[in-house]
Amino acid sequence: MRYRVLRCFSLVAIMCFVIPFSSAQDKTKPAPKPEKPKRIVVGQGQVKFVRLTGDEIEVLVRVPVRKGRGIQYKEQKQSFPIAKDVQVRVKNPPLAFDSKGRPKKWTADELQKFKGPDPKAWGYTGSLNMLKQNQTIHAFLGKERGAPRDAKPEIFMIYILDDVVQ
Repeated sequence: MRYRVLRCFSLVAIMCFVIPFSSAQDKTKPAPKPEKPKRIVVGQGQVKFVRLTGDEIEVLVRVPVRKGRGIQYKEQKQSFPIAKDVQVRVKNPPLAFDSKGRPKKWTADELQKFKGPDPKAWGYTGSLNMLKQNQTIHAFLGKERGAPRDAKPEIFMIYILDDVVQ
């Protein structure tokens, strides 16, 4: 009797240890880690677009100024270099009108096409030509990964948030 209990106990113990490890071997390889971004974000913020000159962008930045006990904001012009591979994204898809002059509704496939290669990215693809004076944009400043410390940051991504404010 004692021998039978010992044999049953050892069989249960073996099953507890062997079955979990055998199922772990059946699993497929884990997915590869995503590639690290090419740039390190140094700063970002909402600014008003002024103009594009060559490979630089000029913007109005709101700078906080202490006045007495309160804080007021003063607009200051600043220019930043633009990366060669700058990404421009817009909030809404492009407008198109049908033959009767009404705005066209885009299909899901067309909207997916406007999204570009990365469907999870914010907004829709755009270009630097879409920038107009006094538009509010969200600019991302960054440096190349592995760049020297004293390298000047450049704008590598722009989100166009709204249309021109009159």
